[in-house]
Parts: sequence; structure tokens; C-alpha cells
Amino acid sequence: MEFLNSKLGRLVNLGGILLIVLTLFVGVKTINEIKQFSYIGDDSVSETRSITVSGEGEVFATADIATFNYSVRERGETVAEAENLATEKWNQILDYLDDAGVKEEDIKTTGYSISPVYENVSSSGFRFDNDREIVAYTVTQTAQVKVRDTDKTGEILSSVGDFEVNNLSGISFTIDDESELMAEAREKAIENAREKAKTLARNLGVGLDDVISYNENQGGYPRPYHGDMARLEVEEDGGSSAPSIPAGENRISVNVEVTYRIR
Repeated sequence: MEFLNSKLGRLVNLGGILLIVLTLFVGVKTINEIKQFSYIGDDSVSETRSITVSGEGEVFATADIATFNYSVRERGETVAEAENLATEKWNQILDYLDDAGVKEEDIKTTGYSISPVYENVSSSGFRFDNDREIVAYTVTQTAQVKVRDTDKTGEILSSVGDFEVNNLSGISFTIDDESELMAEAREKAIENAREKAKTLARNLGVGLDDVISYNENQGGYPRPYHGDMARLEVEEDGGSSAPSIPAGENRISVNVEVTYRIR
């Protein structure tokens, strides 16, 4: 009888332990399900509440630098002869630019090449590669010039052209230092974006918080000048003076995209 009572007691104790373990398992699982259920539809967990707006700022300024290009091209029977002729004319132009007030650092060589000149020597009327021979050489040197006194741009262009240069072209007007203008345009763009964000937040009935992200694009280009860009002023004797070339204005712009957190 005692043996049966002891056996029954152990079974009761084991059943109690199993019941406790089962109760703990069900409780933990229920708590996890409740936590997962609480996440559904909660934006604070899944994503940040935000709005994104764009802004633009621009400033206009008169160009203070004129840039143009020219090439010196000379031909000689030998490379040395062609180089000497090109160097002679090149130095003459440099001397003139120096007298005109153009600084040495504002003159940059952008290209230099030596090319053979071929001539067909066949008398048969047909042209073959082996019928050609080199009869001369051409030396071409190209420069880019910055003129800081833009009022003298027309005069300098006309005078350089008098040296019978090649490819006198590419004139453009720019601003030497755009950093302050760019900063002013950026400030305007950010303020423009901020005002848009305030209006949008008010319309949505939400509050505006701190900035989450910021992106910026910069740009600057000449503003079109309405009129004759190169007007020849006719003198009384029927001739013409140096062309008048207005510099016009440059537009400096900054576009930004700002993302704000909302509450």
C-alpha cells in the first residue's frame, strides 16, 4: 500500500511540473503575439514620417572675364622652318597682349601639333599611297586668353585678328570667383524650400521637425543679351573701329531638395 502511495505521489509531482512548464510556454507565446500585434500600423516602427520639398535660388551678376581662343598656323619646307615661323608670330602676339595689359598667367597654350603636308606625284592620273611624298610641314599652336578688362575685349580681338591668326573664336563671358554668388544663391534656395515645407505642413495639419536629408545641384550660365553682341561702330571716313562686345549678365543658380521630419 505504501508503494502505491509513493508511486502516485511521484506521478502527481511530475504532472505538476509539466503543468507549470506548459503554462510558462503558453504565456511567453501569448506575450510575443501581443507585441507583434501592437506593431501593426505603427509608423514610428516601420518608417519615418517625412515630407520632401525642392527650392531654387538665383542671382545675377555682370561678367568680369572674357575668354577667347586663337591658333597660329605656319607652313615650312622643314619642321624647323615651320616652327620658326610659328614661333615668330606667336611671340609677336604675346608681346601685343602684354602691352594690352593681359597677364602672362591668363594666356594658356591648349594645343600644339606638327603635321606633314603630302602631295601626289603620280603622272598616271591615279592616286596611290606610295605615289605621295611629303612636301612641307605645318605647325599649329592654339591659345586661350582671358581678358580681365572686359571693356577692351573688342579692341584686343580685333588686334589679334590683324596678325592673321586662325580660328579666332570661342568668346565667352564668365565670373572669375563665383563662390560668394553661389553662397547667396544657396541661401535663397534653402529659404525657398523652407517656406514651401512650412506651407505644406500647415496644409497637411502636421508639425515641421528637423532636416533628415539635403541634396544640391549648382549651375551658372550667361544670361542672353538682347542686342548686337558684336556691333561695328562706323567711323566718319567709312571705316570701322574695334567691335563693341557687351558682357551681359551671368545667372548663378542653386537647386536644393530637403527632406523634413514631421510630427
